[in-house]
Amino acid sequence: MLTLKLHSGDYIAIGDQIFVQVYRTKGEGFAVAVDAPKELFVTRGERYEQTAPTPESIRQSWAVHPPKLRCQERLAQANVTPVKE
Repeated sequence: MLTLKLHSGDYIAIGDQIFVQVYRTKGEGFAVAVDAPKELFVTRGERYEQTAPTPESIRQSWAVHPPKLRCQERLAQANVTPVKE
């Protein structure tokens, strides 16, 4: 999994058709804009997980760097035990 530190205005390109741009940051939160072809399914992880399991790469990342919001509930649903550092 690629990990990047981005600032407001920065973006990443996924292939030639998908672009994700950070357009607002506030504290530890941020907002992103996603530009992708209409035929691709793009949604928040929480919504994705309503019909599919948490992706393995995300589960592995959460074990080391757990999500801060709704942490315990999301980790329990994904069956993740955080590693003590």
